[in-house]
Amino acid sequence: MAQPPQPVDIPVGSLGEIRVVLRYDSLDDLMSASPRTIAVKGADSRDFGTANAYFVYDADGTTPLGLDVEKSPDGHPLERLDGTRLLEVKELAECE
Repeated sequence: MAQPPQPVDIPVGSLGEIRVVLRYDSLDDLMSASPRTIAVKGADSRDFGTANAYFVYDADGTTPLGLDVEKSPDGHPLERLDGTRLLEVKELAECE
């Protein structure tokens, strides 16, 4: 019996203890699908769907201050989320 596809997480950075990963539904999707952006801290996570997300850095260029997440593909408005707001449960990316 064939095993169901396993999700693949690609780490892209962190804000303190919060890891940000790009998640693909399977290894086969790496070349053909858009990943979901997910923030993870322990057992807590927040899925931003396929919305674009960008790290924002301090002037030193190495210290991440937050994550800018696209709220809507119409006009591409961004919402800046720092570490305290990153895991708040809120429909951000795909419902607004």
